[in-house]
Amino acid sequence: FGGKTEIEWENGRLKAGGLPVVQEQLRTIRQDWERLANGALEAAGLDILLDCRSHSDRGLHILPSAHVGVHATQMERAGMQIARPRLDAEALQINADTVRERPEDLLDLLTAERSVFTEEDIRRALWRCSAGTVRISDLVDPVLASPALVELQAEPTDMPRGSRPARYTTQEMLDIETDMADRALRMAARDGFGMPALDLEEILRQRERAGGSPLDPGQVQAVRHLAGDAHIAAMKGRADEGRSAVLDAARAAWEASGRQVLGATISGKAAEALESASGIVSRTLATWERDRETGHRNPARGGVLVIDGANLLGSRQMARSVAAAEEAGAKLVLAGEEGLLQATGPGAAFRAIADRIGAVDLDCVRRQREPWQREASAAFATRRTSEGLDAYAARDRVRLLPDAAQARLALAACFVEAAGQGAAATQVALAHDSRDVRALNELIRQEMRGRGLLGPADEEVVLQSDDGPRGFVNGDRALFLEGDGGLAVKDGSLGTVERLSPSRMQVRLDAGREVTVPVDDCRSFDHGYAVTVRQARGVIVDCAYVLASDTMDRHLVHVAMTRHRDEATLFADRETFGDLAGLSDRLSRPGPGETTLDYLEAYAEPLPPPDRDADPLLRTAFEQALIGYGQAAASILRNRQKGLEPLQGQRMALKEASSRLEKVRPGAVDRLNAALKRDGDLQEETADLAGKALSARLKEAIAAQERLERTPAWRLERFVERWNETITEQERLYETRKVGLRQVRGALKELARDLKRDPAAEALLASGAARLSSGRAVPREVAEGLLREKLPESTERLARMRASRHRSRVAERSMGAERD
Repeated sequence: FGGKTEIEWENGRLKAGGLPVVQEQLRTIRQDWERLANGALEAAGLDILLDCRSHSDRGLHILPSAHVGVHATQMERAGMQIARPRLDAEALQINADTVRERPEDLLDLLTAERSVFTEEDIRRALWRCSAGTVRISDLVDPVLASPALVELQAEPTDMPRGSRPARYTTQEMLDIETDMADRALRMAARDGFGMPALDLEEILRQRERAGGSPLDPGQVQAVRHLAGDAHIAAMKGRADEGRSAVLDAARAAWEASGRQVLGATISGKAAEALESASGIVSRTLATWERDRETGHRNPARGGVLVIDGANLLGSRQMARSVAAAEEAGAKLVLAGEEGLLQATGPGAAFRAIADRIGAVDLDCVRRQREPWQREASAAFATRRTSEGLDAYAARDRVRLLPDAAQARLALAACFVEAAGQGAAATQVALAHDSRDVRALNELIRQEMRGRGLLGPADEEVVLQSDDGPRGFVNGDRALFLEGDGGLAVKDGSLGTVERLSPSRMQVRLDAGREVTVPVDDCRSFDHGYAVTVRQARGVIVDCAYVLASDTMDRHLVHVAMTRHRDEATLFADRETFGDLAGLSDRLSRPGPGETTLDYLEAYAEPLPPPDRDADPLLRTAFEQALIGYGQAAASILRNRQKGLEPLQGQRMALKEASSRLEKVRPGAVDRLNAALKRDGDLQEETADLAGKALSARLKEAIAAQERLERTPAWRLERFVERWNETITEQERLYETRKVGLRQVRGALKELARDLKRDPAAEALLASGAARLSSGRAVPREVAEGLLREKLPESTERLARMRASRHRSRVAERSMGAERD
């Protein structure tokens, strides 16, 4: 039968051949199974994560359940008695007693799956390990009273119970993720890895002359970012968007500077792929960690560690990698596909770090042609899902139907209507649940056949796919479910069937090529009118029709609502979501990849007062206050357009209108003042509009200003303005020899401390990539002063020289007066 496989060899033979022993091979297999299974569970929309470690390896006293097999599971679900349950009565009682005495064990189980959890998650975990012995509610209180538990966000008292449940974590997880973020920010502020721009350009030219794949402008920008000065850098983008080519070019640059470059991935196959595609010597992260523990192969000081697929790292593993790189003085480069595949451990560490240090995005093409759609896409990408949905709802691109069946019918009708106008190959329907996808494909095909848009039923050829028989006719849309090197198609490729036989299907891909599919050899295909959101990750179409379901979260909404160039329409049912507010709330929820940092004060998402806009009376009061403010401001603006100063009565009217608006919506006046000062078009529109049109325009201005204030670049510019104003005051005090210099210096130091409370703005300033609205870079002495909490010596020296010259001039005038 041939030789034994390596895993069957004796350890002595394995060691002699330089191969890992059986225990290490089994550990790798378990880790690969964990990664693959968790990816499949997440793709199916199931909030479940597997951990390949035993409870004893994790230091847990809670007994794990036993495997009983598929037949016993079916019997158990049918209510029948089985000989060996997953946990017997004695084990269940032991677990219940353990939870009472050591609730931290249950918390460890939870944080092995997620960084942040709710009381409902606690109850589910208790049910798994102790159901049937005691009431679950009797065990919840000891867990909630554990000193290891930390409440990140309390449940609001002014909202219905359960609408926004409290969020919890453990002190250990909070410390891990906070330390990880702090280390990343420190590394972002350190320099020493940069190289002259001309040298980098020459290296890129040499690489192309040597036969390297040419880089487009977006990839060149990514290489410059990764080869920058900081000790840490991040890159977002799919592997098939040229991530490997960017890493290959960056490797050439680092090695030309004498740097050692090492690569790390989650799995061995991924490590092989990274080394093959980029030339970076690569191993699995687990292997590097074992080597570090024994003192071997730790990235040398001044070297570079590249982690590809960083989005798959949980917070614990990411924190260890960041700490190892910082302690070794190495540069850490994180490359991953943020937001589309969750980590296999707790937390969304890649997103958390990328949010704080900034990341170059390979997806440089702005698909959407309409500016408002691009703004909505930015909102979906930055966790402002409600804002993005509001933009589509305002343009009748969110349709709420009575129930799920009618939502599917409405989507299919819109799809077929557009297909009748020749758009079948430039549109796609999207859903999260594979059952919804199957139903949509059947509805769309039936409707298209009824309208004569497909070949007749008697010409249908039934082909056997991996998911069962599928009937096709000429003109049908086909979806490839797996990549095929022989056909040169990728997973998720779409096309139109042009010719059929029982053994072959000829498909014209949307990319333009024709492929002939031998159905006996390639069965990974399906109808392609509707696809799952995950299958559509690489799809770009003119129009997208999205079916919302209660299994979707903000990550999936981001993917689904950014596949189009021209139009996207979301279909939902009132039976599941209620109204638009309920839809926004459900679809804004985070996926399992949260971090504790999402709930810390510095990074918390703004939570609008829940009843402020839902109450018609309050909404009307806000609109009336806006109109009053707009009318008062318009009166002053019209005077200024004529070159006249505002009258006292106009100033008083504006003051009173501002007071009324501030009572209804705190902060609105400051935002409107800032928007009017910045936007000349807004000034003209305010002077021209009236009534509801005026209130609607001012609402837009407030929302735009709020979005602007959430960007680190805008906040950094405010820091720079305040710094310059304070420096100017310092110079004035030197000139006039007035008291108050000590207070000014204190103000400068306090400003630097304020910057440290905004790590995103601080990291942007430290990166050297910050630009003022004028397009100029932040002056070096200002950046140094803000980052180092020290006064710029050049400014203080200049102020002293000016003050000395001023005193000399005063003395000369005084002597001249005496002579006269």
